[in-house]
Amino acid sequence: MNIAITDDLKYDRDTLKELLLNFFNKNKIAIQLYEYSSAEELLENFTPGFFDLLFLDIYMENISGIDAAKRIYEIDKRCKIIFLTTANCFAAESYDVKAVYYMIKPIVQDKLYSILENCMQEFFLEHKKLCIVSKQIPVQIPFSGILYADVASRTVKIHLADRTIDADRGFYAVAGPLLEDKRFIECYKGIAVNMDHIQKQIEDDFILDNNERIPISKRKKKEIIRLFMEYEFEKW
Repeated sequence: MNIAITDDLKYDRDTLKELLLNFFNKNKIAIQLYEYSSAEELLENFTPGFFDLLFLDIYMENISGIDAAKRIYEIDKRCKIIFLTTANCFAAESYDVKAVYYMIKPIVQDKLYSILENCMQEFFLEHKKLCIVSKQIPVQIPFSGILYADVASRTVKIHLADRTIDADRGFYAVAGPLLEDKRFIECYKGIAVNMDHIQKQIEDDFILDNNERIPISKRKKKEIIRLFMEYEFEKW
């Protein structure tokens, strides 16, 4: 796991670094820490997809943490950002870049560790994989990349954004692990959809972010819509 700390005050960087090392060592999670003393230095070294978590001070000379976060969000929406500041006047702007948290200095250990525990849950969800056999070849598919799984001509198909993978087992043998994950719901008999990829609901269908329409069971529609709305509410 790659974590970046960007703060123009060395004392604050050192304090946060010590707290992070203690937390991750205690939880036996391997991390690599990167330190930057300015937003410019961070942006020069930033590569989309590389950092998993970014601690970013807001008040820095030249480029502020908010402006740096906006640039980063344009090219890497996966990177989780935690703002650090001495005042809360930028809290509203932090929502524009989907910052996961907004921490007031000085950092309180218990508060930080609570935030990290939540971030770790999300991190492990993002890296969770479905293990199946496709055409006698073992395949591992990240849960996050699965749009939905269904059955066509007695063959279970795993639909991704760029391809479809046929599974060599029955629907519930494949969909069982998916449906145990809070992101997935059986919206219709034989269809397990990833709610993270649902763009909207129109009448008896879910519209996915690739514009595919997935049917909603008419008999269970009220319960399915309720579960979807609850999941969307929890995300925000």
